[in-house]
Amino acid sequence: MTTNKVLLLLFIFVALVASACSQPNEVKEEEGLTSEIHLTEQLEGIFKGYADGDHVAIEHEGVVEYYLLTSEAIEDMPIIEEGSQVYFSFEKDENGRLRLQSIRLGD
Repeated sequence: MTTNKVLLLLFIFVALVASACSQPNEVKEEEGLTSEIHLTEQLEGIFKGYADGDHVAIEHEGVVEYYLLTSEAIEDMPIIEEGSQVYFSFEKDENGRLRLQSIRLGD
């Protein structure tokens, strides 16, 4: 084999190894991003009412938390009264704010 062929094969091998090594890091980054999203589970709570016009208060496990309303959650809001049992999901944004993603009346 000539030197050029050896160098070409070596370059291809290094490129394949480098691309294979970068994929697990990308998967880890994606897992880290979704770790703050709680959309897969519906939490149970008590709807406590509105706060500051664009937030709602929900008591969950004895603690009242304030969630920023999103366009997805606003569609469900007119049917929910203060003191109602609700199921909800939320995500935490990059600033640490809790954003309500879904809410529905409990059983």
